[in-house]
Amino acid sequence: MRTPEQVREILRALAQAYPAECSLQYQKDYELLFAVRLAAQCTDERVNQITPALFARFPTLEAFAAAEPEDIEPYVRSCGFFRAKARDIALCARKLVTEYGGRVPDTMEALTSLPGVGRKTANLILGDVYHKPAVVVDTHCIRLSNRMGLVDGLKDPVKIETALRKIELLYNRAAARRKEQYSLLDMPLGRRASLYIATHSTAELTAASVAEAVSSDADETALNHALLIATGLNFSQYVNRVRLILAMSYFLYDSLPFDYVSSISGFHMSITFFRRFKALTGMTPQGYLNDMLSDGKNGRVYRGMIMSETLISAISYLYENMS
Repeated sequence: MRTPEQVREILRALAQAYPAECSLQYQKDYELLFAVRLAAQCTDERVNQITPALFARFPTLEAFAAAEPEDIEPYVRSCGFFRAKARDIALCARKLVTEYGGRVPDTMEALTSLPGVGRKTANLILGDVYHKPAVVVDTHCIRLSNRMGLVDGLKDPVKIETALRKIELLYNRAAARRKEQYSLLDMPLGRRASLYIATHSTAELTAASVAEAVSSDADETALNHALLIATGLNFSQYVNRVRLILAMSYFLYDSLPFDYVSSISGFHMSITFFRRFKALTGMTPQGYLNDMLSDGKNGRVYRGMIMSETLISAISYLYENMS
C-alpha cells in the first residue's frame, strides 16, 4: 500500500493528466443512463455512433416507456447483448415514468432499483449528473488501483469503491486545507511558474506566455532565473521534463502508439519527443518500453511492478517543484 503522501501525489498527477470527462454523448439525464447500459461489453465510441439514431427515434422518456423491447432492438443491435439491453432500457423507462415522475433519481438505492442499473452505473450518474462524490469501479479501475498500490490485492468492486472513497475524502480534505493555507500569488515566482507549467504542460507554452500568466512584471529573463532557482532547470528544460514525466506515466497503459503518447504529453512533433526522451532517460521510447517488459532473465514480467517506483519518483519530482 502507498503512504498518504504518495497517494495524494498520485491523485494530483492523475487529475492533471486525465480530467474527469464522460466520453458518452448525451443531452438528457436519462440518455446518459441508457447510454451507460449500452456501453456494457461495448466501447463508448460504438455507443456514440448508435445513440443519435436511437434518441431521434425515441425523442422522449415517454416514447421509450411506450416502446416494446423489439422496437428498440434494431437500433442497438451492433453494441452486443442487444436483446437484454433493449429490454432493460424499455423497463427502466417505464419505471422512471411511473415511479419517479420521469426524473432520473439521485440516490444509490433508487438508481440500483432500476432495471439494468448496478453500482457502477449508479455512481456514474451520481457523479456526472448530480455532481455528488462517486467512484466508478470498472475492470480498468480495479486493475490500476491495485497496480498503483491504492488498494492491496482487492478484486471486489464494492470493497474497492469503499477504499477509494476514503482516499478521495482524505485527498479533498487535504486539498481544502492547502487551498486555505496557500495562495498562488504568495508563492515565489519560480514556484508559480513551475505550477503553471505542470498544469498546462500539454498546451503551447513559451517563456513569454508563462511570464505573463503568472506575473504582472516578470519578463522571460526573470522567469528563467526564477525557475533555475526553484527547480535547477531553465524554462525549456523544465517544460520538457514535465512532458516526459507525463509520457512515462502513459506507458503504464498497454499498446499506446508512440505518436499518440507524444501528442497527449504535449510534444507536437514526434521527433522532438524521441530526442528529448532519449536525452532524459538515455534510451529511446521503444528501448524504455522493452525494459519495462523484461526482468533481464526470464522474459516478460508484470509491467506495474517495474513502473510503480518510476511513477512515484516522477510524481515526487513534480510535487517538489509545485508545492
